[in-house]
Amino acid sequence: MTARPVTMRQPRLPAAPLLEVIRAERAARSIGVHRLLAPTQLRAYKLAKAEGSLTTYQAARLCAAINRCPREVYGAAYAAAISQVEVASPAFQRLPAKPLVAAIEARLRRHTEGLMPLTEPGPAHIEAVREVFGDDQGLLKAFQRARQRGWLLLRAAEQLCDHFGWHPRELWGDAYDAAALAGLPEDFDPWQGVA
Repeated sequence: MTARPVTMRQPRLPAAPLLEVIRAERAARSIGVHRLLAPTQLRAYKLAKAEGSLTTYQAARLCAAINRCPREVYGAAYAAAISQVEVASPAFQRLPAKPLVAAIEARLRRHTEGLMPLTEPGPAHIEAVREVFGDDQGLLKAFQRARQRGWLLLRAAEQLCDHFGWHPRELWGDAYDAAALAGLPEDFDPWQGVA
């Protein structure tokens, strides 16, 4: 039995108070909105202006652009909206990258050490990466992103573990279970229907 996908509900806030604060900030600095906001923030600004509302995430990003706390702009309404944000579905859960990165780097070291007597250190490492990840550049990029960011999404963790023949629970323990079952009802039984 597969779990039902969990949809995330994003509470919305009225855009008018924030748009007024942005207008006042522009006037105080005597600059246009294009100089005040980064391109992604500008898209959120235009969307909020068109729709008349925005998500708590968009509000936080736009407030950060003008050095304001969303609670200054929205007061208790922001706190109430934040409390309504549902737990993200398992697909959006993050796991710390450290256990996976350590395990993959240990495997790379073993492969590199095996090739060292045959070739120079640089080419040996390149060959070890090729042996460990195969032709799948997506897995290599996922590993590099995880090492750089310090975290990875549950799906990427599962794909990397599948490639290496590990179960994610071997690396993360209970943290994996918590991420995999996030957002599911408390009475959900993952073993229901399994012999």
